[in-house]
Amino acid sequence: MDSKVPGNFHALYDRGFRAARGALPTPAAQMETGNVVLPMGPPRNPNVGGPNNLEHNAGEVWCSTLWEVFVKLVAKHQHEEAERRMLTYVIGGLKLTPPRPTFTQARDGIITAVSTLNPEDLSEVWAGFAKRGMGVDAKSPPSESTSLAGVVESFDTP
Repeated sequence: MDSKVPGNFHALYDRGFRAARGALPTPAAQMETGNVVLPMGPPRNPNVGGPNNLEHNAGEVWCSTLWEVFVKLVAKHQHEEAERRMLTYVIGGLKLTPPRPTFTQARDGIITAVSTLNPEDLSEVWAGFAKRGMGVDAKSPPSESTSLAGVVESFDTP
């Protein structure tokens, strides 16, 4: 069996609806914007899966991306301060996005919040987004898309 199916969600976590245990980039938990491609590994959960455009599947990519940003901030500021900053950045970013934002619109809102509040954190925040394919040149399908087709990944930072 092919261990990778581009554009298709593989549920490998044996309990729950998440694709893999943990959020950090291990071989079994690598989730990126363009393809949620998980290699063969732990037993599959037969109750989980489906296309990327299902809310939990796409949402897991977004949450993993935000977690990457948070981990970068923890490395710089320690946990308590990173948590405070991350909450401020995400809430501030959401205030700057249109209704039903795409991944890149939400990313841009967070980047704008960081630029305004603490520009010294921009490199860490961009690195977190870029690690999951939402770098500077990433493109998202329109927010009304039901297939999420047309994603262009970018792993570059400004």
